[in-house]
Amino acid sequence: MDIEAVPRQLGPVATVLADTGYANGSTIQKLQEQDIEVLVAMGRQTGSGPRRHDFRPVPPQMVTKAPAQKWKKPWAVAMKKALESQRGRDLYRLRKQSVEPVFGILKQALGFRQFLLRGLGKVNLEWQLITCAYNLKRLAVLGAN
Repeated sequence: MDIEAVPRQLGPVATVLADTGYANGSTIQKLQEQDIEVLVAMGRQTGSGPRRHDFRPVPPQMVTKAPAQKWKKPWAVAMKKALESQRGRDLYRLRKQSVEPVFGILKQALGFRQFLLRGLGKVNLEWQLITCAYNLKRLAVLGAN
């Protein structure tokens, strides 16, 4: 997680919300040493249940796997506990309002489903073009009001 990439004009970073892919004990510890609250998803949250409009039949008895070894580490247990608190759930829910809609717009409205180029430099350039298109579209909408 590159906290230094956040522009200084936005102020200091107080909280970081991240997906399971960013669950790394040393990274989380470094952020916490900078007095940054970190909430990283540790898999599907308990109590999230089925989707409200999911009318598919309930599958037969699901086989539950034993938790992965990495989720038994002390930092992972603490993270899971923090996410299960009311404050943790409220903070993590903000991702649905701020981050996830952008990805939905990129996929649905702009039709961006996969990278067409290969290589880190080319993919980075392609991502910059897609995000530039999103920002221009957003500016056009905001300017029309």
